[in-house]
Parts: sequence; C-alpha cells; structure tokens
Amino acid sequence: MGEFLKVSSRMVLLALLCLSGVYANEKADRYLRVGLEAHKHKNYLRALRNFQEAAKLGDAKASYNLGLMYKKGEGVSKKNYLRALQYFHKAGDLGDARGYYNLAVMYKYGTGVARDARMARYYFQKACDLDRQDGCRDVEGSEPYQDQKMGSAKKSSGWFQSIFQED
Repeated sequence: MGEFLKVSSRMVLLALLCLSGVYANEKADRYLRVGLEAHKHKNYLRALRNFQEAAKLGDAKASYNLGLMYKKGEGVSKKNYLRALQYFHKAGDLGDARGYYNLAVMYKYGTGVARDARMARYYFQKACDLDRQDGCRDVEGSEPYQDQKMGSAKKSSGWFQSIFQED
C-alpha cells in the first residue's frame, strides 16, 4: 500500500507540474499578444509592461521584443543597450534565433558594446544553429545585403523584417 501511495503522489505531482506549465504558457501568450497589439498602436509603456510579464514566464518572443524596445528606447526613459543585450541573450537562450542575431549585429557594429568580430561570429553561429539563415550567411563572412542604389544595409532582410512579429 505504501508503494502505491508513493507512485500515486508522484503521478499527481507530475500532472500538476504539467498543468502549471500549460497555464504559464497560455498566460505568457496572452501577455505577448496584448504587448504586440499595444506596440502596434504605439502604446509603448503598455507594450513594455506586457512583454515584461511574458518574459518573466519564459517567453522567448517577449524577451526578444524587450530587447528591441530597450535598444530603440521605446517605453523607457532612454535607450539602454545593456538591457537590450541581456534580453536578446535571454531570447536566444530560450530558442529565438533573432535574439542571437541581434547580439551578433550589436557586436559586429559596436552598438552599446566594444566592436568584437569574434563575439559577432559566435552569435551569428548560434543564430545559424537555430536555423536563422541570415546568421548562417553572416557567419560565413559575407556582409549584409547592400542596396545597390543606396549602399546601405537592406532593411527587408534579417531581423529588421521581423521586428515585433510573432513568427
């Protein structure tokens, strides 16, 4: 009888852990959706708060979007590259390749950090490992696509295109 109680208790505990994970994910998804909608309407403070709540629950997309907001200075008193780096790193660690790609770009161009080709290559590789194709291209040493008319980085590629998207 004692063994039955041990096994039963473990099964109940496992079920509760699974259910709490599902609940946390649903809650994070709600915060993310509200944050994306608020950002779309330029309500940056509301977006920031909702992304922060979703990020606390382990949402990679929310962490990525927080990185963008701190990098741009949206919803915060000023740009904060250190916080942007932290959130991009967290997003990457949680599986969002855009986080690692943004880290790579910041290191490549010295945005908020010392320019560091080795670190840029490292994060391009991590983005590539998560199937981010522009990360694979950049880790191979090629430069971002150049617009032939303007001579500037084409903003339709890479992480520029995916700003505040749920994909």
